[in-house]
Amino acid sequence: MPQLTDSTGNLLENKKGFAISYKMIMWIPRFFFTIVVISLTSYIIFAFISTKTNVAEQESNILMDAAHFSKEGFSAFDEETGRVYPGIVDSSRFSTAQLSQLFASDKPPLTAGRFVRKQVVVDYFISQQADGLPAYTDETRYLRWQPIARANAKGEGSKKAFSEVRYVAMKDGGGAILETVFIASN
Repeated sequence: MPQLTDSTGNLLENKKGFAISYKMIMWIPRFFFTIVVISLTSYIIFAFISTKTNVAEQESNILMDAAHFSKEGFSAFDEETGRVYPGIVDSSRFSTAQLSQLFASDKPPLTAGRFVRKQVVVDYFISQQADGLPAYTDETRYLRWQPIARANAKGEGSKKAFSEVRYVAMKDGGGAILETVFIASN
């Protein structure tokens, strides 16, 4: 073991006291680095643990596509062949009753939607049809949530609107803009 000397070169007589104080002083960086390692490890673990997943946008896209592409939706459907014509809206099937029937069995409890068909000006001159009334998945819930979704609030219990606009053909001729808005509880 090396001999301990003071600043003047004299041998230190109390080697045991110096060794204890040196170990105590070295605990300061050890403690600091231990805290840093524990903090980083905890951060990495908590970063990979996802406690809340927001699937409202994906859920609304699935519900929009269910109305557009399923035979129970408002797209034109051929009974003989069983074929659905996506992008072609059948006016007789575009109603709140049809959408309620579509979502009756597996209606998501946290989502409400509205579909509005508006005729394009050019197609209005070709085939003059009155614009259809809006069709709702759950009208009372939609009308209750609409003002909250417009406020664009954040946090628990907030409502967010997911909208989409598609150009569709009408089965009886012409075309229309189909605006879809789903409001989901976040």
